[in-house]
Amino acid sequence: MGVVPIQAFVSPAGQYLLVANQGTEEYPGRTVLIIDTKTFDFVRTVETGVGAHGVTIDPTSRHAYITNTFDDTVSVLDLKTLKVVDLAMGVDDCT
Repeated sequence: MGVVPIQAFVSPAGQYLLVANQGTEEYPGRTVLIIDTKTFDFVRTVETGVGAHGVTIDPTSRHAYITNTFDDTVSVLDLKTLKVVDLAMGVDDCT
């Protein structure tokens, strides 16, 4: 279902399990899998940035934030619509 699943997170409300598919530098993943925690049914694959890695979910379970390792971005996932609503660009050099 995904290329090199790296981390899994349950939403604070307990409805979804989100699995980041990082992939490798040669074959990067670009998705997060969403699974229903009650039925363990696959709900949807969501396109993110390149190398989806870390996931954190706000306490209201409204948004998930996915760090994308290989393109230095953060995808903002709306957990009601299950769509990425924003892509924040990273900083290459913080010095």
